[in-house]
Amino acid sequence: MFAVCIGYSLVYSSSDSCDRLQLQHSAIPVILLAMLLILYVGLRPVSWLFSDMKMYAHTYENTAIHFTIGQSEWIFAGLMVVCKSLGLSTQQFFLLVAFLYIYLCFATCRKLLQENPMMAFLFIISAFSFWGYGTNGIRNGLAGSIMLLGMAYGIDKKWFTSILLMYIAMSVHRSMTLPIVTFLAASTIIRKPRTAVYFWIVSIALSLIFGTQITNFFSALGFDERMSNYAIMSSSWAIQFSHTGFRWDFLLYSAVPIALTWYIAEYKGIQDMSFNILANTYILSNAFWVMVIRSAFSNRFAYLSWFMYPVVIAYALIRIPIWQDQDKKVGLALLAHASFTIFMFMIGKLY
Repeated sequence: MFAVCIGYSLVYSSSDSCDRLQLQHSAIPVILLAMLLILYVGLRPVSWLFSDMKMYAHTYENTAIHFTIGQSEWIFAGLMVVCKSLGLSTQQFFLLVAFLYIYLCFATCRKLLQENPMMAFLFIISAFSFWGYGTNGIRNGLAGSIMLLGMAYGIDKKWFTSILLMYIAMSVHRSMTLPIVTFLAASTIIRKPRTAVYFWIVSIALSLIFGTQITNFFSALGFDERMSNYAIMSSSWAIQFSHTGFRWDFLLYSAVPIALTWYIAEYKGIQDMSFNILANTYILSNAFWVMVIRSAFSNRFAYLSWFMYPVVIAYALIRIPIWQDQDKKVGLALLAHASFTIFMFMIGKLY
């Protein structure tokens, strides 16, 4: 992934205009890359090295061939039942999930940025959270991919398809309720990026002052039993989980699309309604995570905005004319984006 990103970065960085971004690009390279990634991710060993993968494997192997439509997260349970009834092995089940996870990312790129799906896809697969949610938190990752496509259809005003996809996403992992609510708010009420950014800033202040009380409040709402569990575990896991508390590093990482949004909408004065909806959805979802940032494993809540992170950046850089030498800026941005992921991967090897 890093090698491909370096190659594309060099190609774009050698240009001093927007010629390459404005060309209509073939979808064949991105299809081939997606197929390679599906095989690479889907055929990985069933191992504890991928944390929750072993748990999913155990659940799948012990799945009874029946389920109840309408139960919480019934679509993922139904997927397991259907695959089990068809005689798919555990490895084949993971391959199917990887296909859906990656194909839906590709479909989102084709829907939102059909003129340059390869560059958009590279931003997605080089994102910090892409690999973890393709191999570890696979149900949340799959739900996020479905949600991305649902947002793309919603931006295109195809509301029936959008709502259907969002319902499917919520029935795969009900934490998607949050981005659904924020997407609807960004589409109807909070349409100005300035308002969303101010809300995000206020959320930081609230988290610093009332962090524990806010976490307990949201836990009491029953938004997701996982949140209650993580809130309870915050103190008991403090020894094992090396970075509890207010995560300034996570916050700085999350701020990049927000700073880009402010630069485009306020400094440059460019108004693109589709981008505003995408960016505001990300900002509002991230603000929720900021308010519960002290929870153990708060990265799981951060993913409710982070799965949109590369799409917001890619849409802004590919679709919106910001600079005269935008090709070069996009090449450098892709290199920085991928380099951060590789840096975090290397840091992870030290622990």
